[in-house]
Amino acid sequence: MADEKSGAGERPAIVLLSNDLSHPALSKQQYAFSWRINRLRPLLKRGYTIVLVVAGGTVGPRGRPRLSSLKPKVRNDGPMVIVSPPVLRLPMLWLLQSMLVTPLTVFLYCRSKNLAVKAVVAASVPYGAVGKMLNRLLKTKLIVDYGDPDYAREKSFSLRVLHFLESYVLGKGGVDAVTCIDPNICGYVARYRVKNVAFLPPGGYWIGSPPPQITEPRAGTKEVIYAGHLAPPPAYRLDLLIEAAPLILAQHPEARIVFLGSGEYSPTLRRRAAELKIADKVEVLGPVPYEEAKRRIGGAYVAVQLLNDMCLGTKVLDYFALGKAVVSCGSFYDSYSQFLKNGENCILIPPEAEKLAEAISSLLSDEALRKRLGANALDAVSGYDWDSQAEKLLKLITRPK
Repeated sequence: MADEKSGAGERPAIVLLSNDLSHPALSKQQYAFSWRINRLRPLLKRGYTIVLVVAGGTVGPRGRPRLSSLKPKVRNDGPMVIVSPPVLRLPMLWLLQSMLVTPLTVFLYCRSKNLAVKAVVAASVPYGAVGKMLNRLLKTKLIVDYGDPDYAREKSFSLRVLHFLESYVLGKGGVDAVTCIDPNICGYVARYRVKNVAFLPPGGYWIGSPPPQITEPRAGTKEVIYAGHLAPPPAYRLDLLIEAAPLILAQHPEARIVFLGSGEYSPTLRRRAAELKIADKVEVLGPVPYEEAKRRIGGAYVAVQLLNDMCLGTKVLDYFALGKAVVSCGSFYDSYSQFLKNGENCILIPPEAEKLAEAISSLLSDEALRKRLGANALDAVSGYDWDSQAEKLLKLITRPK
């Protein structure tokens, strides 16, 4: 039974407006995207239908977006329904098309299947604009997830477009709730005076499966691991770890620096390691299955988050749930007091190579500190398993307007 009553014969549903799928099968999604789906999966047990709307287009060969056909695509992936509205992938025009075509497509689909939509959940502020148009037809609740701190990353024209969309979506009571993946983003959203702003980190775990089963570091080596997208600066700062590596290895010659994941920065990492004459101490592994990634992270001494701005992200939740000692860098490093707590469950530093080397070296030297941070990290993430996150989201959906 769903938590909220519906009309006769109607099935309660939640619509998730998302970005492109990286793979047609939900089970093979990139993890950075899958957390939004996993957050909703527990609601299936409560009788909800989840309608995942690929508002940005369909998936083509090798996972790349392509021009959508003019006929909407609908398919089932287990208990979830995936709807791909027709969208021409033209630069600067897809959002405008989505605001017109997607709401109509979803409205007609939900009506044809006799679905009572209890909420539209938008995966970003731009998709919130699509959701706002859809709500004019469905007259339901709109919940927007504010992900990466785009307000700190976008420049010039893109920043003006973002502010316009934010004002449209978040201003003047246009949204029922906003979920944020970072406490600092919650503070930013507060400027719009949204009534309900909730911190929901970008990740979790299924109770009863690893994590939270903890793996001890492998004997004989001290691995420092970064697991995630291998992207170049300015947003990602993998360059800091490769530049810090000689300083770390000078103190801990038995250490190894591991980059796990795929991305356009991989060749640069390998080339720079060769230039620094530490290629035998640096591994750039490429992508591995998620379960294998967890085992590799579990065997590391120190896990690292490398961003230019915020210190929280999907990988930090994975690190915490595996009980790892975490070093996270970002220009917002000194503004965290919720969830991330410097010196208590992680080490927060500015994006500087010397500071990074110092923090990692201290953890490689101090077993007691490393274990204390790891234990506190596991404790911090314990309230954010997928079922708990779904419960928090459900409270936003079912609370009176």
